Amino acid sequence: MVGDVDRQAHVQDYALAPSYFARKDNLFNVLFVKRGWAWITVSFFAFVLTHPSMKGNARVVRAGVRWGLVTVWWVFVTQWFLGRRLLIGV
Repeated sequence: MVGDVDRQAHVQDYALAPSYFARKDNLFNVLFVKRGWAWITVSFFAFVLTHPSMKGNARVVRAGVRWGLVTVWWVFVTQWFLGRRLLIGV
C-alpha cells in the first residue's frame, strides 16, 4: 500500500541507529547543522562591524539587507513553506 505511513516513515529509534553519527542528536549534527545559521550570523556581523572596508552607514545597511534576504531563503529551504522540509533527513 503506497500510503502506509509505518512502512515509509524514517525511524528515529536510537537502538536501531547503525552508529552515533547516524543519529539526529549527535554533537556534530547539532553544532554544525542545526545551529549552523547562528554560527554564520555571528561571524557575518563580526566581519561587518570590525572590517575597515565596512565604514559608512550605506555599506552596513546593504550588508544587513543581504543577510536578511539570505536568512529568508534559509528558512524557506529548511522549513519549506509548501509542505515537507527540503532537509528532512538532516
